[in-house]
Amino acid sequence: MKRRDSVNKKLLYVGAICFLVSLFTACEALGPEPEPVTVSYEKAVVRVQIGNGVPGRTVMPDIAPPGIDKWELWGGKLGDDTELLLTFNVVADAAVALEPGEWHFTIEGYKGDDYMLSGSIAEQTISLEGTQTLSFEVEPVVGGGSGTVSITIKLPAGSGITSMRVRKGVADPTTIAVSGNEIVFEEPSLAGEYYYSFRLFNEDGKLIGVVSEMVHVWANLRSEKTYTLLQKDLNLTYTISYLVYNKTTQAWGDLIYNETTQAWEKFMPDGHYQIAATTTLATPSPIPDYYFKGWYERPEDAAEDALSGSAVTQIPLGSTGDKAFYAKWIPKTLSGYSLEDALAMISASPEDGDDYTIVLDKNETWTTTQDLTVTGGKEITITIDGGGKTIKLGSNGSLFTLGADTDSSLTLILEDITLQGKSGNNAPVVQVNSGANLDLQDGSSLTGNSSSSFGGGVSVASGGTLSMSGGTISSNTVSGSSGKGGGVYIDGGTFEMSGGTISNNKTPSSTGGSTSGGGGVFITNGGTFTMTGGAISNNSAYYDCGGVFVHSGTFEMSGSAIISGNSARYGGGVLVGGGTFTMSDGVVSGNSGSTYGGGVYAHGGTFTMTGGVIYGSEEEAGKKNTAGTGAAIYKNGGTSTFGSTNSTIDMRQVTP
Repeated sequence: MKRRDSVNKKLLYVGAICFLVSLFTACEALGPEPEPVTVSYEKAVVRVQIGNGVPGRTVMPDIAPPGIDKWELWGGKLGDDTELLLTFNVVADAAVALEPGEWHFTIEGYKGDDYMLSGSIAEQTISLEGTQTLSFEVEPVVGGGSGTVSITIKLPAGSGITSMRVRKGVADPTTIAVSGNEIVFEEPSLAGEYYYSFRLFNEDGKLIGVVSEMVHVWANLRSEKTYTLLQKDLNLTYTISYLVYNKTTQAWGDLIYNETTQAWEKFMPDGHYQIAATTTLATPSPIPDYYFKGWYERPEDAAEDALSGSAVTQIPLGSTGDKAFYAKWIPKTLSGYSLEDALAMISASPEDGDDYTIVLDKNETWTTTQDLTVTGGKEITITIDGGGKTIKLGSNGSLFTLGADTDSSLTLILEDITLQGKSGNNAPVVQVNSGANLDLQDGSSLTGNSSSSFGGGVSVASGGTLSMSGGTISSNTVSGSSGKGGGVYIDGGTFEMSGGTISNNKTPSSTGGSTSGGGGVFITNGGTFTMTGGAISNNSAYYDCGGVFVHSGTFEMSGSAIISGNSARYGGGVLVGGGTFTMSDGVVSGNSGSTYGGGVYAHGGTFTMTGGVIYGSEEEAGKKNTAGTGAAIYKNGGTSTFGSTNSTIDMRQVTP
């Protein structure tokens, strides 16, 4: 029994040795007919690894097969002769069984019978522990033979490169024509190391870029590389020409006439830009009485004001070719233009702080309305000096809709100009929205408009302001059954009146109610009307309030303000339905309320009088207010406060 166990153990031991021998033999990657290698459990399996031994940034062939047909591994223990240890052609599978100890090795690579590559390891310890690897760095064998150099250069689109000069070492350069965006250079060369320079030029002979490289040429091999150049890799510098319109020659050029020196001078020096970066266009020096509106790529025709579209501020990365930019200047005072054209010029590219004056020389009829809006945190002021001219509305809508976004403001000043609406319209003559200011001065007029719902002359929305120091808002009508504000509709906005007149406006509907009326002015949604001068006169409403209807909001009357000659059934001069009417000075006279309240009808809200005069029925004909009941004031609700040595009221017809 013990003998059988002993025999079995010997058989297992022999079998294990045979298995290890077969394993080590299988790990060797030999040539097509590998020679058997005898190994024992006292040998280590050593693998072979081959890398490129040429340092630096170079062009060299691919040393892997099929470039090399055969590799030979030579080696020996230190002090012993070198012998051939292994022949193989697949580097990844190369392995050999070696005894432990200190070894030296040489690797040789062949293409056919040509000895081409070599590498060596002077000393390496082989042990039975861990993974054993021979790492060779190979270099070409110095000797004769020829190889091929192949260089491909890919160019960015629009580079403008038309030729390439190739220099090999110190030899004279060769010029090659370039077309398209890819250059392929290929030539045979004797084996060796060479410095190649590829210099790229445009059609003007300007050097655009350079590719230079050390190239290793090995016999029977191809040294190749592809370079993909980006715009930032090239020296693409182009010229910028800045041009201005010469009104004398009626042509574009780079000269302007200097009134001080009485000589023609360069408008702006030419600039440059490179394709490798985004370039911001230069800003010109100011020209007196003009605003610079920006640079444009090309004029549509000879005139400066023909420049349209958006101004150019930058030349973006990737642009190519020389550029010519045209300066657009807008005079601070525009004359000789139609109002529509002048406003279009201003609106195209307004800058913060711009202040324009438009001088009109003719009457106009508009078939389209003008939407003037300022954005981007800018403050713009436009004055229209009408010279007595009329702008007439030929289609429905407002002649002007004014507005501005957050932190912006638009001020439109009207001087000596008439804005005339139309009958059957669906909007006021001017709509003032948030951020906008309308300033009516002497000679200005909003007139002749019939709106279907509110604000025959003007509507002022929340955040908007109307300042009136002169001119008129007159002969406008609100025709709808719930029409409000024949002349003025304050819808949460602000009206500041120090002069001028709001007169002869109407709300004629016979089906009105407590929220309609206000022949002259209607105030709602928390709007504010401050009147320190001027007159609200001769306005009418069929039912409620001929002059000023305070529905909600505030009306403050002081100074030389006059509310006179207005008529309605209820509240000829003033009707307070809500909000607050405060009178500290001024005159309410000659108004007529056919039913109640000739001067004032206090129906709700708060009416407070601390000064001024409200005439009653006993005054002379030009002053007295008249009504069926309450010639001066009729109180029918709300809170009314009278009493001041500065106030005069005919109390004989006041009904509590």
